[in-house]
Amino acid sequence: MSRRSSGNGKTPKGQPRKPRRDETEQDVPDAELLLALSQLNLSMEVLEPEVCKTLVPKCINLLDAKDMKVRVEAVTALFHQLRFGNKAMKAHCEDLCKALQRDGVMIPKVESSGDGENLAMKYQRGLSGIITSLQYSYPDIFAKHFRLISEFLVQWTGSKKVEQTVAGCEYWAKITSPPVPVPFVQQWMQPVVTTLPVLVPNLMRCMVYRDRHSEFLEQYGSTTAENSHLLPLTPDVETFSNIRNYAALGFENISRIFQAEVVPVFRPLLEKWLTGDDWRELEAAVLAFSAFTEAAGMPTSMRDVYPTVVPKILEFLAHPKPLIRSIACFAMPHFVNLSIKGLKDPTPKVLRSVTALLKDDCLEVRSIAIRSLATILAYCTCDIGAHIRTLVEALVSADEAMTGESRSVYFECTGHLFGRIASELSADDVKQLLAPVMRQWKDLEWKGKNYVESADEVSIVRLCQTLCVIANFSKSLFVPYTPEIFTKASVHLEKILESSKDGSNDEKSVDIITGHLVAYLDLLSAIFDGQGADAFECMSLHGVVKILHEILSDSSLHNKVHQSALALLGHLAQHATGPMEPALETFVDIIASKISNHGNKLSGLQNPGKNSTDEVANNALWALVFIAKEKNANREKLFELVNDLIRIFKQTSGHPGCIVNAAWALTTMCALWPKQTVGVIVKEDVFLHLSCLLQTQFPRELEKVEIFKNICSVVALVVPKIPPEFWTHFLTAAALMTTSDEDLERSLNSLVHEIRATLGNAGWSKLSQEMGPQLSYTLRKKYKLY
Repeated sequence: MSRRSSGNGKTPKGQPRKPRRDETEQDVPDAELLLALSQLNLSMEVLEPEVCKTLVPKCINLLDAKDMKVRVEAVTALFHQLRFGNKAMKAHCEDLCKALQRDGVMIPKVESSGDGENLAMKYQRGLSGIITSLQYSYPDIFAKHFRLISEFLVQWTGSKKVEQTVAGCEYWAKITSPPVPVPFVQQWMQPVVTTLPVLVPNLMRCMVYRDRHSEFLEQYGSTTAENSHLLPLTPDVETFSNIRNYAALGFENISRIFQAEVVPVFRPLLEKWLTGDDWRELEAAVLAFSAFTEAAGMPTSMRDVYPTVVPKILEFLAHPKPLIRSIACFAMPHFVNLSIKGLKDPTPKVLRSVTALLKDDCLEVRSIAIRSLATILAYCTCDIGAHIRTLVEALVSADEAMTGESRSVYFECTGHLFGRIASELSADDVKQLLAPVMRQWKDLEWKGKNYVESADEVSIVRLCQTLCVIANFSKSLFVPYTPEIFTKASVHLEKILESSKDGSNDEKSVDIITGHLVAYLDLLSAIFDGQGADAFECMSLHGVVKILHEILSDSSLHNKVHQSALALLGHLAQHATGPMEPALETFVDIIASKISNHGNKLSGLQNPGKNSTDEVANNALWALVFIAKEKNANREKLFELVNDLIRIFKQTSGHPGCIVNAAWALTTMCALWPKQTVGVIVKEDVFLHLSCLLQTQFPRELEKVEIFKNICSVVALVVPKIPPEFWTHFLTAAALMTTSDEDLERSLNSLVHEIRATLGNAGWSKLSQEMGPQLSYTLRKKYKLY
């Protein structure tokens, strides 16, 4: 299909044409300069200021060169210097912005030799990258020139040249919000607003399928067409797909930023295309409507459109055209949570239709249908309990139809189903749903730190994440599968650790090692979350404690790995039913190292990936709580941490989780060994901070209840010895505390009455005045102090 343009390569309407540099004035680069640029682009070196001063002006001049290959070298060099934050570029930004307003630069008419299309694509996307870098790095300079540049960006989206269309749509796809600081927002927004009558239709036209693209999607992977899986994905089809995706995301971004201004342009086009005869425009209209809803919800100015349009999209789920069926699948998750006047909840019909399409003849329909179902199960707010049979049967029967990338989504869909209705599934449902997942688990292999999984492979990380959800929510129903999970996970953890120690880790291999270690560790934690002590035996049989000790002793591993390892350590300590090898006390020194620098500036360590972060310290403190509770805990070692724990929970602006867990760990130790620690907890500053902490809102009630219980058990031993002025904040916390924990209620009631008796009438009256009438009344009523 031919592409319509917003212009004919002319200067934007209403603007004087910028004079083109005469061809005789254009720099003819010598071989030495081209070689230097080529080497610079390969090395991605940041230029020194003096070199920049000489080379950058030449690169700017070369943006008008007659040879596209020369232009590509110049634009790449400029983009790299901006992208890598070369501060010397600021001196050249004015000239660069002026160059970006020239017809010859932005809309080149240059003959390309050799790989012309590829060079033209690199050039246009390089220009887009330069514009993006300028607006983020030098908005004060860029904003003054954006009006003319923005018109070229809009003109690109309507160009007949594919490379310009890609670059234009890609620019708008990256703009999730005004890309400049607040002082320059209006200078960026005003030019865009004036171009919306052209930009919105251009982006919508870019969403329209090209013939070769739609033909490929309709035929590839068909269950009836012979050898359909052998159809090649040609570069032009891939480019058309990029244009469509960038355009949809760009329109979503524009609708988010300019909601009110977009509606008058978008609404007439939407209504026209939805009622027209061109199925491609109809399909693009549904895509655009979905993007608009994702960005803006259902604004008042469009509220009357939804009761008409959404039922149409529901009907499209049974449309004879495969790509209309697929876009209807894609669109409906955007609408199931909306309260649309006059429209009955569409979820039941959507679930029936989408599950039926999991076995559609067209691969594209099957692929979008499984993604749609996964989204609905993850985010739909309505009750899906009535559809258990439909969902289970659909997922079980769709097993063989899900291939490539769709298979990973299929497993995620199974995980979402467990997350929503695990308690309503029968043992037979669980067995059928887990059969494909566990077959895939058996086939997983660790292929080394340099192996990059293809899009068609089921990712180890994604499968582990799915199993995390299933293990967590299915609880005892997952017990039969636990030994198999532990067997493979422990073997793979050992292989990955061995691979990490060969000393040849680049950034990509570190990411692979980190991702896989975290995935397996989190999966084992999820099993403990779901099964508790029942999982302990499997852990003992497969040497998981030894693996954890090795991981936590290795400072070269990323902090995310240590964070997950400490979470698993906490679960092991919490649910231990027997001895471990190595013993839990061997981890105390490791935990001490994780929390010793928390809240302090670390000297000599600059790599944040290896520093003790808030999340690592938080999990270390959480694990410490349960290590302290172990029957044979080493008191002397634990007492060495007391000062660090006090320092952490006294931080008024520290990480909330660290503050809570430090207080929990300290009060746990005090409650376990009150004779040795009572002097710690009743120090004025410690008792005051703990009492104030208990007046705040906790992320979870559990920790607050446990800390309160611990304090009550210790303080009850020494009530007469505590100065009266200490009680004000503690009793304020007691007055504010609401809990369903009966043990805590009894402990608080007993302690408050003892404090009342110890203080006597005069002391209690003084304390009540300090608390104020409202709190003192609440305290009296709550604990029946009459």
